[in-house]
Amino acid sequence: MTDPADPAAPPFRPTPPGRARRLGLPLASFVAGVAVMAWIGHAGAPSAKPDPAAAALVSAPASPAAPPVATPPAADAQDQSVPVATVNGEEVSLRALEDALLKKEGAEQVEDAVHHLLERTNWSLLKDDDLIVATAMGQVKRREVALHLLRDKSGPVREELINIALVEQALAKAGVVIDDVATNAELARMEKRLHEGLDKRKQPLMDLRTFIQQTEKTTLEAFIRQPGFKMLAGLHILVQQQARKEVTDEELQAFFDQHRERYRTQEAVDLADIYVPFIPEKDASGKEVVTEEEKVQRQKVAWDLYNMIRRKDVSFEKTFGTFGRVADQDSDANGRVGWVTRDGGRGKRGARRIPARVVEEAFNAQGPFPVMLQPVVHDLGVDVIRVLARRPAEEPVLSLMHERVLIDLVDADIDARTKRLLEGLRRSSAITYASLPAIIKERAKAAGEPDSETGGK
Repeated sequence: MTDPADPAAPPFRPTPPGRARRLGLPLASFVAGVAVMAWIGHAGAPSAKPDPAAAALVSAPASPAAPPVATPPAADAQDQSVPVATVNGEEVSLRALEDALLKKEGAEQVEDAVHHLLERTNWSLLKDDDLIVATAMGQVKRREVALHLLRDKSGPVREELINIALVEQALAKAGVVIDDVATNAELARMEKRLHEGLDKRKQPLMDLRTFIQQTEKTTLEAFIRQPGFKMLAGLHILVQQQARKEVTDEELQAFFDQHRERYRTQEAVDLADIYVPFIPEKDASGKEVVTEEEKVQRQKVAWDLYNMIRRKDVSFEKTFGTFGRVADQDSDANGRVGWVTRDGGRGKRGARRIPARVVEEAFNAQGPFPVMLQPVVHDLGVDVIRVLARRPAEEPVLSLMHERVLIDLVDADIDARTKRLLEGLRRSSAITYASLPAIIKERAKAAGEPDSETGGK
């Protein structure tokens, strides 16, 4: 399905988030979402390099070429509705290709001096003769930038537009609606892969919100509102739907057996905790130490809090909000830590591990629950805890967690499955390619430019 007059379609490669964030919508957010997933799954921290095999949706842009040269006003422009490709009867127009190129690369052409202005540019509203930038040395209009990018980068970006059209059509056909459940599932998938990438490279923990802010220069809330994020979430739903048809019971059982420990329910206690840490100070040698006076003072604080709660002068929840939130940001607003296992783990990466002494006292607590225990002193401070519940250990049963195991199996190979799905969509679709060199030549001619070599690489 390639244009005989154009070079072969390039392989799919992720666009680095630093560039993807400059694109317009919906192309930009789609590419950015895929790039983020690729970087999350394979690079971890934003400083790492993307893995070319990580994403199956987009191709990386070629390295920037020389900026466009301003040209004098030209005659009436060529009809930009001419199709550069047709996907199942739907046309991808020359104008759409130019707009996508401008959204993708426009800011790269005029340097950082006008970068922020260009990010706010709605390229689709500009006319050919509208100015992009004007200096004492000359002017650059939309036409010049568009022609420069058409010659240099139109082939890969056309492939991106075709992929977007294929995904949009598949989502509509399947009746996939990206609701809150789907959004939260995609966020959980992205955060899980981010943490796995960081763990693999022994890098500091970073939550997804911070990662998005650093790589995409936007908030998490704004990121998930982008059409591209929703499209990526929908694409993964399509992958899961396909897996439900393809994955055999034997394959699911084998995956379950291989990861049985992941699904085993460990014995645990459900805790709420107000942690009062000891504050160290430096001695004469510069070493940090906790003085006996500090220990006595912090223990008194913990006992005072305990007695106020026990007398019902103030609730546990309000006391946590006032005194405990600063020391443990990973508990919920009421001070609930969640289920804590015998090793002090609480099922959240980077969260404070509950000290062994506190865990021991919690497991020794007698019901009925909830029950508050007296302050527990350990090497790092004092904990005032409420044991909310206790659960026994349980062996996993595949039939009771079939959907969870299926999703885990799909996620373990999500990149390859996504690539196969897209390849299947392309094979089953009627995609026709117009000749980009001929279209670009005609575009240049209509713009009044002299004949020159056309690209579309």
